[in-house]
Amino acid sequence: MWMMPTSSSPSIFNQSTLERLKAQSPPTFASLNRAISRYSRKQLHDGTFIPLEVITGLRVLGVPIGSKQFCHQFHEDRLFASDVVNAYNDIFAKPPDWDRWHSTMTDQFSTLLNSFLARVLTTSTIPPHAHVISTISLQNGGLGMQHPRLTAVPSFVFTTKRCIQYAEQGIILPATTSSITLPKTLTSLYKNWRNPSSPCTSFRIFQQYAPDIACITRYGTTIDGVDNPITEETLLNSFVSTTSPATAQDTIKRFAGARYITNLEHTEDVSILQALPSILEPHSSLPLVAMSRTNRQDRMDSRSFVVAMKRKLRLELWPSPSTPKCICGSMVDKYGDHFFSCQSFNKTTMSNAIRDGTCKAMKRICVTAQYCNSGDAVDTEKKGVVKTAPLSRPFDWFMDVNHVTAATLKQGTALST
Repeated sequence: MWMMPTSSSPSIFNQSTLERLKAQSPPTFASLNRAISRYSRKQLHDGTFIPLEVITGLRVLGVPIGSKQFCHQFHEDRLFASDVVNAYNDIFAKPPDWDRWHSTMTDQFSTLLNSFLARVLTTSTIPPHAHVISTISLQNGGLGMQHPRLTAVPSFVFTTKRCIQYAEQGIILPATTSSITLPKTLTSLYKNWRNPSSPCTSFRIFQQYAPDIACITRYGTTIDGVDNPITEETLLNSFVSTTSPATAQDTIKRFAGARYITNLEHTEDVSILQALPSILEPHSSLPLVAMSRTNRQDRMDSRSFVVAMKRKLRLELWPSPSTPKCICGSMVDKYGDHFFSCQSFNKTTMSNAIRDGTCKAMKRICVTAQYCNSGDAVDTEKKGVVKTAPLSRPFDWFMDVNHVTAATLKQGTALST
């Protein structure tokens, strides 16, 4: 197993293996020396890096191996002085709402996201409303693109919560009934997490944001909107010890999305406000970012994808000077809304495509579920269904159910009654 040296710490054994390896095994010496030069480096004051052989311990798959002093120092360095915690110092220094963190990193991420969308959609700029819609979760009707503005603080709180829970309750592995108790060298680092004035920056940030997030995961709203809430201490203890991280993260996503939607509803742009209900329909989000594209025939062509994305983000479909004219003689608006209200625009092709696609899927589903013997039992716009009107076609697609097969399949289940 390959082992990577850790960062610098005070010498305990003061014994280097490089010189001995150089004499006894030159290939091993060369390999280790290359690894140190690439992965174990110390940054000098002028910004340059030099190779550093650490002789006090080592790290195997992220786990410190060495003396008690080395292991304890290893965890303290990463808990109190890691780059992640230093980045969150900005949160603590300038307290924002937990879903509106603003920093240099969020600005750079916004620029990156806008540049990506502008290039994909062949447009020059991405307006604020389009940027917000792209970062709202899929459940709320957005595109679900992650942004640290609304995910950084909850992610930090959930990670810290999990570490505290492991320290206090131990770790329960799959297919086991008892928990694994962590050593005191680790659990002792988390004893003072309840102290709002703790010297640990991580715990102070946790205490600042955890009450609001815990309240939302429990009640679905902030503490101001709860009648007779439990005490903050009880709320935090319950959040740390019993709250499911997956459920809590879904709740936070929906809550944050609802907040941003409320902000969008206060926009002064009437053209955006009127279109919000249809724009934020989750069914219009999933086909754009969450559908399987394994089958090439199921993939949307690039031109249709760009149009659908621009409609979703409420972007102009074409520059104003090149606005096309509809077959009815009217000029089409820049968002393409005219096509959905024009009496002269034929929607038969689109309706037939939806009908045929649904029928194709049901041919496989009905046979798999044994509601019919073959896909031929599923047909589109079948005639003769209504005896009094034999030529009418009341259904887009029709399924001839094999009741004997279906009843046998459901026998003994709740559906049989």
